[in-house]
Amino acid sequence: MNTTRLAPLALALCAAPALAAPQVLPSAWDRAQEWVAPPSVAAGTTQGNPAPDSAGNLVWHYDSTFGGDALGSVNPWYAEPLTPLVWDTAWYGGVGAWAVSNDFGTVVYWNGSTHLLQQVSTGWFDYAPVIRWRSPAAQPLRVGIVGSLRVIWSGPNGATRPVDVDVVIAHRSATTGVVTLLDSRTVAKPTQNNVSEFLEFPIDLPGVLVQPGDDLFVTHRGRTPTSSSFWVTLYDRLELVRLPIGGGFCGPSVVNSTGGPGRMGADGSTHVADNELTLRAYQLPLSTFAFFLASRSQGFVAHPAGSSGNLCLAGAIGRFVGPGQIFDVGLGRVASLRVDLTQVPTPTGLVAVQPGETWNFQCWHRDIGGTSNFSDGLSIAFD
Repeated sequence: MNTTRLAPLALALCAAPALAAPQVLPSAWDRAQEWVAPPSVAAGTTQGNPAPDSAGNLVWHYDSTFGGDALGSVNPWYAEPLTPLVWDTAWYGGVGAWAVSNDFGTVVYWNGSTHLLQQVSTGWFDYAPVIRWRSPAAQPLRVGIVGSLRVIWSGPNGATRPVDVDVVIAHRSATTGVVTLLDSRTVAKPTQNNVSEFLEFPIDLPGVLVQPGDDLFVTHRGRTPTSSSFWVTLYDRLELVRLPIGGGFCGPSVVNSTGGPGRMGADGSTHVADNELTLRAYQLPLSTFAFFLASRSQGFVAHPAGSSGNLCLAGAIGRFVGPGQIFDVGLGRVASLRVDLTQVPTPTGLVAVQPGETWNFQCWHRDIGGTSNFSDGLSIAFD
């Protein structure tokens, strides 16, 4: 293979997959911005739970657990089965909240930010509130969790009790059901008295690999019940940020027949051990075919083999042209490929990506009028 010249391919394209319109995913998810109170519905129903994100994906779930023990135990409360909360119009003067049942139990509500309220009094203590985000993506994502959480001790007329509070941020696998703690702590009331007060702490989880259908959730529970009606409330001030993979170079590319340049992107993880990487090329001409290129080196060759675009790779350039890797561009004008990092093509055969290596990717595609073009480049440093 000539590593700088892309000769026309004599391939059977009839079996190449046509791609549907791309899924719309926000760049971030923020409960404070995306809270939606359900319309006037009968009390005690789950209508509106789950709730949508800004793109309309049903991601926000309001649940409760029952039973279980404290943080650090063999049977912690956050790993107990989840029960969806129902809309309860009796809370807060008719404003409403999500509750265990009508006018009963732990609740999730909103008044400028999302609150998870747990009654620590006997009879209510076993119920703990959960706000759960379920990944709507069809591919793995790496998500950062940033912001803060605030624990508030409160009760009737400002009176409360100095109850220690367990706070958990966790991940639940959709395939195995395994719950993994991402951040967990036991928070003590700043002053050990019966006066209401709060404690706020920052959260910065730089990157969590989330598979399709996985859950990220936050919950809290007092460690000991009280004999009177007192509450511990958790203010959820967190934002989930979709983290980009890699960095662009050699752009913008030459405009193609769509009127704009082809663009590269990726989802998944830079950790080689995860083996989770999906390449994407956007704004490609409809009903043309495309495939991806890979190399450890960057370069620049203008209009190789008479192409309208520019090749941005150099050295040993491999082509993803195996079964199912050549795409007939559909209505979404996107090409997408799940990459097996143990089998990346090179001119001399398939190789495995190693930690510490940087690989560069580009998309080649046919264009209207019998010519071809390229996207910009994407460079990914693997660890």
